[in-house]
Amino acid sequence: MRRRTSGFLLVALMMAMALTPIVMGADSDGDGIENSVDDCPWSAGTSDVDRDGCPDRDGDGTSDFNDGWSINNPNFQNEFTTSSSSDYSDVDFSPDGNFIVTASEDTFVRVWNKTSHINIRSAATTGEVTSVAYSPDGMYIAAGIDDDTMDIYYSSNLTSVHGPISADVGGGDQVNDVEFSPDSSLVAVSMGRSGNGCSNCQVFLVKVSDGLRLGNGMNPNGEDRFYDSAFSPDGELIALA
Repeated sequence: MRRRTSGFLLVALMMAMALTPIVMGADSDGDGIENSVDDCPWSAGTSDVDRDGCPDRDGDGTSDFNDGWSINNPNFQNEFTTSSSSDYSDVDFSPDGNFIVTASEDTFVRVWNKTSHINIRSAATTGEVTSVAYSPDGMYIAAGIDDDTMDIYYSSNLTSVHGPISADVGGGDQVNDVEFSPDSSLVAVSMGRSGNGCSNCQVFLVKVSDGLRLGNGMNPNGEDRFYDSAFSPDGELIALA
């Protein structure tokens, strides 16, 4: 009887231990790493190479403290330089990272191969190209022109989808920036001014489907120029500069 009782008590003790909840240590920044082993207990992060649980903006495992991409002098190595007698006003990578589109004051939109550095496609516009942008789906390229027009091109061959689209909003205005919405259905056109005044500068939206403006332009505070705009990732908000 004594042996049976001892065995019963041992099993009961083991079962009780198995059912006891595990007490976790404090995690002040909520990143899933306990303070006792978190190198940045007050700043959430995912780094796991040089430090544990510190901010890692590019997600490569190395914390921003020691990552060359997040310091002032990362010692970048020049891969390729192309010379030109004209200024380049804007550049943008294609969503797949294989191509680069450039805006040039010599009136050309150019697409370059990232690896071979060759200009594979070009389109002559009606004026100096002030800005360019790839659509998130990679199908289109938008360009702002300094003659109060903008254009939307098929990225595959740089032919215009609708022809030049008027961006005129009054005297002394010019296109400063073009930006696609996350679903590639709209282009935000930021209008600035080239002289001392702009009678109705604003940011307005152009529909990719038909090249027409959507609703009224945006100028909530009566500003006289806009330099840039950016859509939120969900497309519900737009920030204006």
